Amino acid sequence: MGPPPNKWAKYNELNPNSSAKATSSKKPARPASRNYVPKFDSAAFHVLTSLRAYEIDNPTITHGIGQSELVRIMKFRASHLQSSSLSQKTSAALKTLLQNSCVYQSNGRIFLDTDGRTLAEKLLKSSGMGNSLFGTSKQPQLTIADTNRDLNLADTGSPRFSGSSGSNDAAPKQVDYTCETWNPGDYTIRVLLDNREVASMQDRQGLANDMRNLGLNLEIEALSVGDCLWVAEHNTSKRWAVLDWIVERKTLSDLRSSIIDGRYHEQKGRLRKSGLLNVVYLIEFAQSVHNNMMYKENKRKFLTVVSHTLIADSFRLKFTKSQSETVSYLALLTECLRKRYTRSLRVVVPNIQNFESSIEQAREHCSSLTDTDFAIEYSSFQTSMSKSKMYTVGETFRLMLRVIKGISFEKASAIQTLFPTPRHLWEAYARLGTEEERRALISESTKDLSRAEKINSTLSALIYDVYKC
Repeated sequence: MGPPPNKWAKYNELNPNSSAKATSSKKPARPASRNYVPKFDSAAFHVLTSLRAYEIDNPTITHGIGQSELVRIMKFRASHLQSSSLSQKTSAALKTLLQNSCVYQSNGRIFLDTDGRTLAEKLLKSSGMGNSLFGTSKQPQLTIADTNRDLNLADTGSPRFSGSSGSNDAAPKQVDYTCETWNPGDYTIRVLLDNREVASMQDRQGLANDMRNLGLNLEIEALSVGDCLWVAEHNTSKRWAVLDWIVERKTLSDLRSSIIDGRYHEQKGRLRKSGLLNVVYLIEFAQSVHNNMMYKENKRKFLTVVSHTLIADSFRLKFTKSQSETVSYLALLTECLRKRYTRSLRVVVPNIQNFESSIEQAREHCSSLTDTDFAIEYSSFQTSMSKSKMYTVGETFRLMLRVIKGISFEKASAIQTLFPTPRHLWEAYARLGTEEERRALISESTKDLSRAEKINSTLSALIYDVYKC
């Protein structure tokens, strides 16, 4: 008797995004990691850092490491994990790292992928763990201090253009923007504060008043992205141009709420698409009994946010102790920018329909200019960054999925990766012959993903009930 028929074979043949396992003995092709960063102090975190530490301590060894040897190393680097379940946790962590293209296996040996090696080095650096195999596994303290380059503006080269000037032999691209030049002395630096950014519900104007008391040239606006940004105001036309700096401010309670309701991912996505070179993620950690308890209860979540912000997003990270320290930081940054922006300003008006590529093209074309800084015309920036303009069909699909109870951001992203739009999902349902197969489609498609992304059979059936035609 032959093997039982695989009822998913037809679907797997038709859907290249399905989770069918690779049969080749070579290193399998895996989906993109979508900026995967393991949670701080998790088993995956320690597997990744242990593998890199093993490479550093044994530079002449090229045949990888066996799982049993890796488990022995984990006992030293993650001694707080229960030894009775360490082997199972290591196996589960390896499965997650395999799915996210961080490691690969060959002949029973484990190797770091290029992306995994880069991520491990960043984790070792940001966590304060030693590079040695027997380095400390002590958790880093979330101190109120500059954790990134902070006000060292020279560290990014300058707020001028980034990107290469391109090859002289390349075919010229059609210009997708217009621009004008403002001469030195033609403009003044101003600070814009989002009109929803308040000190508290009881003191809605307190933050703006504190900033004005320090002499800041402040305007209150409904910003499309960020909580505070800097513009150059033309002295004659009074037009605004957005400079290459923006701040997203989060109190501890707001950060926790945004993680729970999904705003955290949505806001960071729009900040990445802003086209601005310097994004500052400011966390206001006011010392209080309530905040201290909140931090202790959600410590791993907050530390994961720190890792993602520095490593996956490449944002600048700033901690402040209080609202007054936040205002002082913004005032100091404003003064630094006033001293920095004294040259000619190239003001770009991008194509709103292709904002990101338009800005990238403008930076590339203008990169050879000397003594000139870059800015984006304010009204175009606002229109392009508005929420109604920012969402693609895929992003809208993820938001629609999030409405279903039980669908987290990770689960919605996993589904949207397999089925990029609702149409892809409907077509996949149509290819299956029975109601039972359709109800189980998503759970079967995600069964090999991580636990955070996996969809159970009940949730899979609920999604089918919502989206069936």
